[in-house]
Amino acid sequence: MVKHYFTFLGLLLLASCASDKEMSSNTFFGGEIVNPKDNYVILFKDDVVIDTIPLDKNNKFLTKIKSCQTGRYHCYHKPEYQYIFIEPNDSLLMRLNTLEFDESLVFSGKGARRNNFLINTFLEHEEDDRNFFSLYKTGNYYNLEPEAFKVKIDSLRKIKHQILDEKHEKFKFSNDYLDLARASIDIDFYKRMESYSIYQNINAENLPQNFYNYRGSSDLDNEVLFSYHPFHNYMYTLANNVAISSYPKKEKLLHPIDKPHLRETTKSPSFNHHRLKVLDSIIDDETLKNYLTKRAALEFLHNTTCKNQAKEYFKEFSRINTNDSFVAEAEELTNAIMNLEVGNNIPDIAIKSNDEKSSLSKLIKRPTVFYFWTSEYERHLKVVHEKVGVLEKNNNNIEFVGLNLDNDQNSWESIVTSYKFDDGKEYQFINVDHAKQQLMLNSYHKIIIDVNRELVDIESLLVDGKVKFPNADMQNFSLTEGGAEAREHL
Repeated sequence: MVKHYFTFLGLLLLASCASDKEMSSNTFFGGEIVNPKDNYVILFKDDVVIDTIPLDKNNKFLTKIKSCQTGRYHCYHKPEYQYIFIEPNDSLLMRLNTLEFDESLVFSGKGARRNNFLINTFLEHEEDDRNFFSLYKTGNYYNLEPEAFKVKIDSLRKIKHQILDEKHEKFKFSNDYLDLARASIDIDFYKRMESYSIYQNINAENLPQNFYNYRGSSDLDNEVLFSYHPFHNYMYTLANNVAISSYPKKEKLLHPIDKPHLRETTKSPSFNHHRLKVLDSIIDDETLKNYLTKRAALEFLHNTTCKNQAKEYFKEFSRINTNDSFVAEAEELTNAIMNLEVGNNIPDIAIKSNDEKSSLSKLIKRPTVFYFWTSEYERHLKVVHEKVGVLEKNNNNIEFVGLNLDNDQNSWESIVTSYKFDDGKEYQFINVDHAKQQLMLNSYHKIIIDVNRELVDIESLLVDGKVKFPNADMQNFSLTEGGAEAREHL
C-alpha cells in the first residue's frame, strides 16, 4: 500500500494566511480526509469540544489551537474517533481514508513521530490479536497453560517497551508522552491477562499466585488515563473478571469463548447487579466509576425486555452514578423498555420521505417488519435489502419498511436512488438520536415486528437468528448474515 505524506510545505499551503513567525510560535492541527463522511472534523481535549473544523473543497482542514496544553486529544470524523498527542508549537497533520481508517492513517509535520508510533502500536496490537484469539491456529496464545501464557505476555510486553525506549533515545520524547505511550502498551497486555481465565474457563484461585501481580500498578494510577477509552476497556474487563470470581454462582457462568472477542459472561439480572456493586467497590475515582457503571447499565438495559428488571437495575445504578447526563440517558432507556413492552403500540416517532413527514404508526396497515440501515455500513445495507427483496416475493401479506439511521437527508436519498431501492418503502427519522433511544437501537441489525398494531416478543421468536411469526402464514427469515450474529445484535 502506498502511503501519502504531507510535508511541512503542505501545511504552509493549507495555512497560506499564516506568517512564518505565527507558524513557529503557535500550535496547528490539520490534514486531509479522503472519502469524507461529513464536512467537518471535531477536536476534543478531555472529552470537551475545543473546535469544529470545516473541510474545504479539497477535503482539507486546518485549525490553530489556542493556549495549547500538552497531552492527549482526540478528533472525530464520522463514524470514527482517533486519539492524538499534541504539544505546544506542534504542526501536526493527519491523512486518512475513511474506507480504511486505521490502515490508511498517517501523520506528518512536527509531532508526527509521537503519533505515528501510537497508531503503529495500535495496529500491532490488532495483529497480535490474530494470534491471541484465532481458534483455528495452533499458535493461539490463549491455549497455553497459565505459566506459559504469562511468560509470553511478559516477553511481548518487554519487546514493545524496548522499541519505545529506542525511539525515545533517538527522538527525546517528553515525559508526558512517555507516560501515555508506556501505559498504552501495558493496558493492552494487562487486558489480555484479565481475559485469560474467562477464555480458559479457569477460576482465578486456580491460577499461579503471581498471575495478577500487575494489578494496582502505580503506573496506571493516573488521572490522565481515566478518560482514555483503552483504559476503560481494561478496567471493565478487570471488573468482569473480579465479578465472576466473587459471584456466588460462578460455576454456572464460566464457559470457553468461541468468538474472537470477549463475550459477556452472562445477561442474568443477578450477575449484572453483582457486577455493578463490584464496579462501585473497586473504583475510587468518581469520573471513571461513572463511565464504567454507565457502560454496564447500557449493556444490561439493551439486553433486557423486562420492565421490572429494568426498573430495579436503574434504581441501583442511579444510586451509584453521579453524572446527571449518564443517569438521564439510562432513565430514558428504561422508559423505552416500558414503552416497548409486548402488546403496546409502537412509539409514534416522526419520520420523513421525499420531504413528506409522517410517523411510524401511520405506516402500519398490516403486519409490518421495520428494519434499519446506515450508510456507514455499506455491505450491510446491500445485504439487508437483497434479503428483503426475496422475502417480499414470498410474503405478500407482510409489509417491509426500511428506516435509515443517518442524519444527512441528501446522502440518504442519493443511496436510495443509486441502489434503486423502493422509495415508497424507505424512510428516514427526523430525529435519529431520539428514535434510537425510543426504539432501543443499539445496533443496525435490530428488527421490530408489529402485528395487528401490537408489538410482538422478538426474543421469544428468535431461533438461531431467525424470526418466526405467530401467524402460520408467515415464514421464517433472517435479515442478517449468520444466525449467531443476528441473535447477538437483536
